[in-house]
Amino acid sequence: MKLISKLGAESFMLKKFKKDKLSKILIDFAETGLYEKEFLTDLEAGLKKSSVYR
Repeated sequence: MKLISKLGAESFMLKKFKKDKLSKILIDFAETGLYEKEFLTDLEAGLKKSSVYR
């Protein structure tokens, strides 16, 4: 709320975080064709360690 008041946007709406399936996130990254397999492997490992997906 402090941040919102500093921005002067009182009508700013915060939305609840929606956790997606890890497989969907990885597929989204892979489908872009921009990332190497090593990066995707590291991304998956990092997401699995994150507080959101533990």
